[in-house]
Amino acid sequence: MAMHGGGGVVIFEGVYTLHPAIRKFLDLWIAVVGGVHSHLIARIQRDKNRAGFSISQTEIMTTVFPLFQQYIEPHLVHAHLKIQNDFDPVLSPESSLFVLKSKKQLPFHLILVRLHLHHHSFVLLSLVLVVLVHLQQENCHVLHVSCQDILKVLDASKVCSSVQNFTDVYLRLPGIPSNAQLTEGECIRVRICEGRFALLIREPIREGNFIIQPKVDFDISASTVAGLLKLGYQAVAYIEASAVIYQDGKILIEVDHLQGVSTPYLQIKGTNKEIVTSAGSALCLDGSYTTKSYLQIILESLPADGNVSIGIHNQQAARLQELVEFIQSQVLWTILLSALVGYSLYQKKRH
Repeated sequence: MAMHGGGGVVIFEGVYTLHPAIRKFLDLWIAVVGGVHSHLIARIQRDKNRAGFSISQTEIMTTVFPLFQQYIEPHLVHAHLKIQNDFDPVLSPESSLFVLKSKKQLPFHLILVRLHLHHHSFVLLSLVLVVLVHLQQENCHVLHVSCQDILKVLDASKVCSSVQNFTDVYLRLPGIPSNAQLTEGECIRVRICEGRFALLIREPIREGNFIIQPKVDFDISASTVAGLLKLGYQAVAYIEASAVIYQDGKILIEVDHLQGVSTPYLQIKGTNKEIVTSAGSALCLDGSYTTKSYLQIILESLPADGNVSIGIHNQQAARLQELVEFIQSQVLWTILLSALVGYSLYQKKRH
């Protein structure tokens, strides 16, 4: 919800905004459909065709976005204005991020200190320090922290930080032609972070030291992930990582510690190529960049003798099964919760 005080306008925004219980209080009803969701549907249809199967967009929509057809689409017809968004952000250079990635051991203190002076409490500062200490204990390669170095590349008056622990699951449709090594382009990448699911659309382009990728991540439900599995996609690889993120609105610096990889990776991201290049030079990273994906890095770190069966590395198979079971349990929990809410509303109407 957004309020525009000057004109006395209140704007409600959300997927359920046109529900009868809400729209009766609104003066203008607007529906926007398409965009990234259409990109996913087209991607699934393309994968199916490459694997030798045909499937309609309607069948994909029903399977992958069941809640949309059941609870949202019926209300779109009542909109005063309906906008079909055919824009695909994946194909737009204006929405791209320029990324430099390095695992060079930094010969100086890296990032932190004074963050509690800006936007974050001392509690978060302590949390970041705990994460870094943990990484140091698990790893002989130490990332140090200093105020001076962060001020070289970030605006100290605007800098903020966060910590993320996430798992990326790579879903692949069997039958798609591929080389011996699994690649990110063959997979749909789903991130699980703090109990939420997000679709990470990358499809990056390599240009010199740069990885150029669309700036597109969007939240999805467990039902969407379960729908992908129902359509035949298999969980074939995963990455578990901890990330400490620093940003000032212009660039983002991310220190990633990948499970099973001894050396942390540092990524510099931004929409301005020159600013990203300058930040990398200020951190003395020139000559140390890699354009390998994290999936490639993880797969290369796995022992060759435990190699692949049905496209899944044996060392990852058990954990992948756990992740699939977790996704399925989330769907069951959502169904149960919806049933309880529905029953509660029914009882309320009766009384």
